[in-house]
Amino acid sequence: MQQEADSQGKEMTQNALWQLFRERYGLVPAPRFALHTYRSESQQDGQLRLTATVATGGGTRQLEGQGNGLLSAAAHGMSRWVETPFVIKDYHEHSLGERSDSRSVTYIRCVFQNGSSRWGVGIDSDVARASLQALFNALG
Repeated sequence: MQQEADSQGKEMTQNALWQLFRERYGLVPAPRFALHTYRSESQQDGQLRLTATVATGGGTRQLEGQGNGLLSAAAHGMSRWVETPFVIKDYHEHSLGERSDSRSVTYIRCVFQNGSSRWGVGIDSDVARASLQALFNALG
């Protein structure tokens, strides 16, 4: 089978596969929504309030949301920016190394009201930043 792929010139290199993954899941130099800064605060009622500065192609915008956790608050804020209502259906994260200074990768799947879904990926040394960017990439 491998020889057949080689002979037809369709073998995908590791670099080409990584590039395809990056483009498909939002790991590009200028995503539609790029997290700059964020701040979260616990509220008296057990909710979390999120404020973030997000780059959006034409400049920066302030994101504000509230929820029972960081992603819930971010989704609440983002729901005002995207046209189709959505819910976060899947969330996975893991370390990209074994050292304490390794980066984390987060995968998030959003399901939209029309039944379609999109995955986003975020990679950062801060798992919270990776999670927020993964959400933004799924919505971008």
